[in-house]
Amino acid sequence: MALQIEFEATDADRGTLRVRGLPPVGSEVLVAVQRRVDDRYLTPHGRWDAAPSWYPCARLGDDDDAGVRFGVGAALTMGLRAATGDALLVHVRRRDFADCGPLEGLARAPQAVAPDRAATPQLEPDPAAGSATPDPAPDPTLADARRPADRPAGDAPAPGRPRPGAASPPPHAMRRAPLEAPESVGAAAALVAATPGGPGTADRALARGRTLGHWAAAALSIVSSAALLWWYLAAQTRAPVPPPTRPTPGPSAGALVGKALFLELKGQDLAPADLFGHAERVAQAGDCEAAIGLFIDAAKRDATLARRLGQRYDPADFQPRPCFAGPNPDSAQVWYQRAAEGGIPAAQRRYAQLLLAEADAGPVYQDAIAWLRKAAAAGDTQAADQLAALQQR
Repeated sequence: MALQIEFEATDADRGTLRVRGLPPVGSEVLVAVQRRVDDRYLTPHGRWDAAPSWYPCARLGDDDDAGVRFGVGAALTMGLRAATGDALLVHVRRRDFADCGPLEGLARAPQAVAPDRAATPQLEPDPAAGSATPDPAPDPTLADARRPADRPAGDAPAPGRPRPGAASPPPHAMRRAPLEAPESVGAAAALVAATPGGPGTADRALARGRTLGHWAAAALSIVSSAALLWWYLAAQTRAPVPPPTRPTPGPSAGALVGKALFLELKGQDLAPADLFGHAERVAQAGDCEAAIGLFIDAAKRDATLARRLGQRYDPADFQPRPCFAGPNPDSAQVWYQRAAEGGIPAAQRRYAQLLLAEADAGPVYQDAIAWLRKAAAAGDTQAADQLAALQQR
């Protein structure tokens, strides 16, 4: 065992092997890592197997006094990191050369600035050195170097060969490791090695992590749904805010309608005839509430206007007008009586006629005869003729 081998991590998943005592070699060597405590070899999956796995390592630069540097890929770097603290042997071979040496430098932290990977040559493996190439003959010095102090001589198997009595490894176990293993392989190896209890414990930890992640996602979904429901209910029950309105000046008489218009015109102290004229114009405009109020107020203040309002309800004189949908004998009697009491002979006669239409005897009949006499005395010829006809019966 004449080699001195030192590992130096240059990045999280890259490193270099510096080998001293190596004879002239080509651009690439094959490297296998053996754990001295049980003579098992590091695999690309971060496990330790009885059959060696050979990693191709490309040569970096020229030889110097410090030795020859070889680039180490992600799988081997992560495996070496995971094996920190173990006593390791590194086997180096190249066609007709094979030797090994203890590995140093595992405890060294990675440098802050990683070298440029693009400048690191990654040479293709030599087809002549494939997995089918038989291992070189065992070297007695190599066997002595690998043999612990408390183990008898001759008990150490040669590099690349199974221990005596052990089953022969399958052909794929001697397959060369890829130059650049996937990043996930190295990460898995580091996780398995760093987890107390071995791969089973790591699997259980990952399963627990996934379960907790699922529960956390479910809780987050429930909270989000509750928040959306609360927001929706709050939006439904929130009273609408009316839009701001600009203050408007007080309405004028022309802009008023209904009772407001009636009170406005009544308060202007207009003459009954003028008030009656306003009522007709308001009725033409369709504001019947204001028009009827104005008609009544004017009729109360003037007997002639009371007779005119009675005529609008009188079945004998009725004509369709705005705000007067049909004849109304009762309303006609009310306004004819007011006009009759005001001394209008025509109103006295017509009021008496409406009373006679209701009764031909009794107090109502006598009241009608009295109003006919007043109208005849005031010079109403129609009232006198009707009174004479009634007396001849």
